[in-house]
Amino acid sequence: MHVYYVGQSSNRKTGNIPQQFIGGTRKESMKTCEGCKLLASKVCYAQFGTESIAHGSVRRASARGKDYTLQTALDNRSTHARYFRFGTIGDPSGIPDRILRKAERVARNSGLRVLNYTHFWATRGKHLLGRAMASCDTFKDAWKAVHQGWRATVVVSQNFIDKHGTKGVYRGKRWALCPYQSHGTQCNDCGLCDGSRSELLPIIVFKEH
Repeated sequence: MHVYYVGQSSNRKTGNIPQQFIGGTRKESMKTCEGCKLLASKVCYAQFGTESIAHGSVRRASARGKDYTLQTALDNRSTHARYFRFGTIGDPSGIPDRILRKAERVARNSGLRVLNYTHFWATRGKHLLGRAMASCDTFKDAWKAVHQGWRATVVVSQNFIDKHGTKGVYRGKRWALCPYQSHGTQCNDCGLCDGSRSELLPIIVFKEH
């Protein structure tokens, strides 16, 4: 499994932080997501959105000789970066865990915290508990994930936000809308999706793109 690392990003949501792109080809990247409902329905904002375009640009530049190794990305990062976004495209459960753990360790030793998500928290991504957020399809699934020790995310519609607002409680578990979507706070200034921080809000809600 080939993994690319980019030192800086123009992503408005995350802010200018290093990014990880999973997959040496489009097919390889999508294979790490096989079984995800968002991939099957072609509504995944990564595999069918701007991240896939960025991934293509990175692959082509790499073929021309540009260096996308982890250390180069860290060396070229913004001095204001506080986080490293893993899995910008592709699911981290598709990376051999020894490789992923090493990358996490190097990033953290460089002073950055890690943001990561897996759709396969209940199956092949179970080993990412305490290291990534559980990306869930429903509130019921998010509730289950939290009871298994995860912190979770779930995508909702604008109608849901109109009806329930930007924060609430689901079966005893607090949830809130992503701070970027509620008031423009970038990931680099937020950190709520740091899956290693069990003390933070249990469920983060994302409004569908």
